[in-house]
Amino acid sequence: MTRALALVLASIALWPARGAAQERTSLVLPVSIGGAHPADVASIATQIGALPPDQARARYDALASRPTAPTSEALERMVARSRDAVRSLALAEHDAAREALAESLAIAERHVVELGRDPARARQVLDTCLYDVRARLETNDESAEPRARACRVLVPRGEPSPYQHPPEVVELLTRVDAELERAPRGVLRVESEPAGCIVRVQGVELGRTPYASERLAPGEYDVQVECGEARGRVQRVIAAEAAPPLRIDARFEGALHSDDALALAYRDRADADAHRFDDALRLATLLGAREVWLVEARGSTLRIDRIDVAAQRVIASSRAVGARADVAIADLRAGRSRDHRGASATDMAPWDPHPAPPTRPDHTIEHVVGSAIGGLGVAMFVGAWALYGSRVDLGPDLEVSQPTDPDFIPLRDTWLNRRYAVWGLAGAGAALGIAALPFVMIEADGVPWWSWVIAGVGLATSAIGIVEIATADTCPDHADHDRRCVDAAAAVDRGAIVIATSAPLIAVPVVYATRDTSTTVTVEASNERAFVGVRGTF
Repeated sequence: MTRALALVLASIALWPARGAAQERTSLVLPVSIGGAHPADVASIATQIGALPPDQARARYDALASRPTAPTSEALERMVARSRDAVRSLALAEHDAAREALAESLAIAERHVVELGRDPARARQVLDTCLYDVRARLETNDESAEPRARACRVLVPRGEPSPYQHPPEVVELLTRVDAELERAPRGVLRVESEPAGCIVRVQGVELGRTPYASERLAPGEYDVQVECGEARGRVQRVIAAEAAPPLRIDARFEGALHSDDALALAYRDRADADAHRFDDALRLATLLGAREVWLVEARGSTLRIDRIDVAAQRVIASSRAVGARADVAIADLRAGRSRDHRGASATDMAPWDPHPAPPTRPDHTIEHVVGSAIGGLGVAMFVGAWALYGSRVDLGPDLEVSQPTDPDFIPLRDTWLNRRYAVWGLAGAGAALGIAALPFVMIEADGVPWWSWVIAGVGLATSAIGIVEIATADTCPDHADHDRRCVDAAAAVDRGAIVIATSAPLIAVPVVYATRDTSTTVTVEASNERAFVGVRGTF
């Protein structure tokens, strides 16, 4: 797989340039997802047609390099040469002192962003710089004052060690600081996404983003923005009155790897699909590339996408297995998108980095049908309550009638028949309400929590109906026209309607559960018990 990918990268890099103006304007950028880089792109460093990886990395490092920590030997050498300089100054051996200081300051300036993180190390750097100022003062060198200003740029905050410098050096630094306070200041503005990231200047923490400072000496500074535990890339920024703000995207910085070669690395497929097109354009623009070729290994398959940076579009895409990589590259050169994973190549669409979101299904008809069914169910409940009310109104007439009255039998039959009508309408309302639920309920993954709240309300309502029925008096058939029996029958009717009304509420989570293919509903019934079980994601 590695050899095949190396062949792809080599083929891309060897694509002949048409004229000197077009040389090395293509960038080959490996992409990895959740693992190592697809290949060692250093294998194409000497090949023609694309920007060699070492040059690409050097160009980007010149814009935003990773900080390098000094070795223990370098630190020991810096401190030792600084002490040598102090001894030479004490003996008035200024040439030897300047030589030792030049070596010590070279180490300090090379690693200032790391040394500045430690206040004690930052003070050592400032002391060493001020020893150089002392050497210049004692030899009447006119560059002593500019050197003191440079010391304040090197270490923008902090005081020198007490009793380490003669009064004239301390006075000069104080005067320089005072002049810098009165003079036009260097403006540094830093923004980041996300906000709240640490801002370091020359390694010294100065604040958090969004950051603005007008208290810096004009000049160039090494600035880092750190949004996590990792050290921020070093950005060389000029602090000036009209300088544009430095903007840092923490996600992009995290995706870009430049340890061995420039590459984009993402934690998962979704992260890669969402960002790699824009990240590739951004990096290619920074490096002045005309095209960028994204190369990714997916198992035994190579995915290659050729992107036009200026037009911000994918020119062509290809998928290929190792043996057909060279043919895929030829198609890409010609602007053809083809799939070479099978026995013969087939046409394919270029990669669409920003596909349109899937259209939401139109549920208008379902909602209309569900609303109609639900409305009919509500009408059934209204009819049940209306019949219940008319049956209650017949109760007093039935109470005062006697079995010997000629109107007793018809009145009694009407009163009994309306009970069945009440129950039938209530049952139909419950059935229609449940039937309407799949059409009118909003889309949700699994069973939403609030559906259980609705079911709880339904259970509480049904409990009221059950209590109504359970506490109603029972009457023998020959006495059903008594006052007590009429009231008991009304209570049973009320309970039946209330229970029927609660049924659609209780059914809401059940309907959601049956919608979800990962959820199953089990119903068991016997002469001894009834059981309903729901299993799945809730």
